[in-house]
Amino acid sequence: MVKFFTQLQKQVIRYAGLLHESADEDIRRETYRVNLRRLVVLGPVFFVIELSLLPLEQYLLGVGNVLLIFLIANAFVYPFVYVASKHQQRISERILRLATYAYLLTFIGLGSGLSLKGLMSTDLVHVYLMTVVAVSIFFIVPPFDHLIFLLCSMVPYLIIYPRVLLHKEIRYVILNNVIVFSIMSWLLGRMVYSVIIRMLKAQQKLEQQNRMLSDLARRDPMTGLLNHGALQELLWATIQATQGTDTSFSVILFDIDNFKSVNDTYGHLSGDTVIQRVSLTTLDSIGEKGGVGRYGGDEFLIILPDTSMQQACEIADELWAAIARTRFAEVTTPVTLSGGVVSCRCEADLSVEQIATLLIKCADTNLFAAKSRGKNQYLSEMVTSP
Repeated sequence: MVKFFTQLQKQVIRYAGLLHESADEDIRRETYRVNLRRLVVLGPVFFVIELSLLPLEQYLLGVGNVLLIFLIANAFVYPFVYVASKHQQRISERILRLATYAYLLTFIGLGSGLSLKGLMSTDLVHVYLMTVVAVSIFFIVPPFDHLIFLLCSMVPYLIIYPRVLLHKEIRYVILNNVIVFSIMSWLLGRMVYSVIIRMLKAQQKLEQQNRMLSDLARRDPMTGLLNHGALQELLWATIQATQGTDTSFSVILFDIDNFKSVNDTYGHLSGDTVIQRVSLTTLDSIGEKGGVGRYGGDEFLIILPDTSMQQACEIADELWAAIARTRFAEVTTPVTLSGGVVSCRCEADLSVEQIATLLIKCADTNLFAAKSRGKNQYLSEMVTSP
């Protein structure tokens, strides 16, 4: 008995899996994006086709009223789909789902309506079959939702159709075709959905790996801070964002005093530890105020967007105090910093490269002057590009 229930549980889980395909929010939103993009293109096409067929309805087995209902429904639903497609990043997932499924149900309803209307005079069940197959192939619909669509579309055949077609043999043949094709289209839709979800997951994983590799390429391997190239990109971007405005920004260039002596006295491994501790302390001290990177060797650069000279000096004071509180287990001599603080307001029409070169040159000059005056300090300067 236990074995029977165990097997039954496995079968239930197996068949339940047919109705479910795990997908996180990003992937679900991507499926809505693809569906809405296709509907935005196909909606006007269907509308024009149905509008052009409406005057010919007397030659189309009297299906003009069905076309008219679809045109009215399309006129109401399509704007909803269009707006959802344009603003999909700002609206909820529920609204995206509602917009997508509202049009798909309208489309399936058109196929069912044309098929049922035509069955009064000839066999147009293939219109319904083409509709459900088209939805299965061209749109990304989860298996459970797809099943609900198909069940809703089959209701008219089970309720209305037996009343308009009294010939039992023909009625059963058509009903069997509808049921069989619905099952086949559902299985086809599930396969399409499963394949696309797996593709989207693989694409998402690849994008994540690419972002990680891109971030690693921008990081200094020893400290994890931005490397020289990434610092230069950040500095140029900050200059471009500031250029032509009244906003100032600041940079702090500093190095570790007597670092060569630390390497010579305690060894390069201890020197590496000092660099790593200084990096961590600097990163903790700056936080979200700006970007921090290793400029080269024992030199570090801090880029502070939208920061005045006074604010930059206050940040430098906090950093120098934090380094003074830091203890370096393998180094008994005090670890201090010397640096140059430069604030800039880019008023002139200089190139980004020229302004960046001027800033680094001024900061480096101030750093050298701070060392000449006894180290463990910084000198500041306000620069206005000529």
